[in-house]
Amino acid sequence: MLILVPALFFGYIKYEIVELYYGKKSGTLFQLVSLIYPRFFVESQRFNLDFFVSHAAQVIWRFEFLTAVILLLTYFCFTKLNFKSKIEKFWDIEYSEINSKIAHFVVYGSVLYYMNDFAQVYKFWYQYKEMYEPILLLKVLHIPLVSNDFLMVLFALFVIACISSMMGIFLRLNTVIVALLFVLFQGWNYSFGKINHGFAPLTYIAILLAVQSFVAFDNRKTMLQLIRVTIVSCYLMAGLEKLFISQLNWISAATFSTYLLQHPTDIGLWILKSEFLCVLLPTCALIIQLGFVLILFYPKLKNWILISGILFHFGTVAMFGISSYFHPWLITYVFFIDWKSILLNSKYLKISERIQ
Repeated sequence: MLILVPALFFGYIKYEIVELYYGKKSGTLFQLVSLIYPRFFVESQRFNLDFFVSHAAQVIWRFEFLTAVILLLTYFCFTKLNFKSKIEKFWDIEYSEINSKIAHFVVYGSVLYYMNDFAQVYKFWYQYKEMYEPILLLKVLHIPLVSNDFLMVLFALFVIACISSMMGIFLRLNTVIVALLFVLFQGWNYSFGKINHGFAPLTYIAILLAVQSFVAFDNRKTMLQLIRVTIVSCYLMAGLEKLFISQLNWISAATFSTYLLQHPTDIGLWILKSEFLCVLLPTCALIIQLGFVLILFYPKLKNWILISGILFHFGTVAMFGISSYFHPWLITYVFFIDWKSILLNSKYLKISERIQ
């Protein structure tokens, strides 16, 4: 696979991308692109050919990276008993019902908050239903737009399921409902040309929490670690994408200055005056994204890594004026915090204060 996939890309797919860019409307790749990336045919009017080839190549390189890591882990598991025990220990983490309940409350409360205006957004898009182009799952499953009245029924069900999941009521049923409708609502929203990846980690977590509700208690620690691995992977893939597309050019002063000029803010324009900051800040951002994985292996660094992640997201809002301080990716940090210890410490602190 390590040899075949890049060989297939550079020997065939790359040239097919060129053909598609210049108007080819047939073949296997055309069908595949129409299914998973229908925006290609619109974006090809905005970006040059190198943009699409480089982005396709970085998908290949990320696949190569992950495959190599999986092969190495598998090899060491079968040949090194000590390594195998470390892998087993990696998944055997502490699980607390208190932490789980708080995580459920925060995650499903946030999902409800982020989707609170979806009914209004849907009504807006429904005016342009002729432009509806279902993406991936919606296209495969032939899911059409529904009437506004039926949408309100689904949305009411979504709200009830979110609140019930927050409170831990009928988790098996309600977490599944939330996961399915959360994916469906996003799919409808993204079927009019614009895709937002900001909810990706939260969507994965909603799906994993639905699965967790069916898992035996003894295996929930594994699900918790899987959720953490998923969060870390989102940061790692974002960092690798930058490296594979532009190598170290992404942290150059010229590149960062271009981004600042595209999204001008008072802070951004002030940073623009310093070439040193225009190199330092993107370097720090890349280190944070690539280094976030360390939180899984060095628990003592957890607080520093989470703080750096918060500063990264807050800095993006401050410098570029995009996204939000209440960023969906920050919500996922709830799974790294030991709420049980915090609550116990605060309880003992109050007791000690009373004694004094």
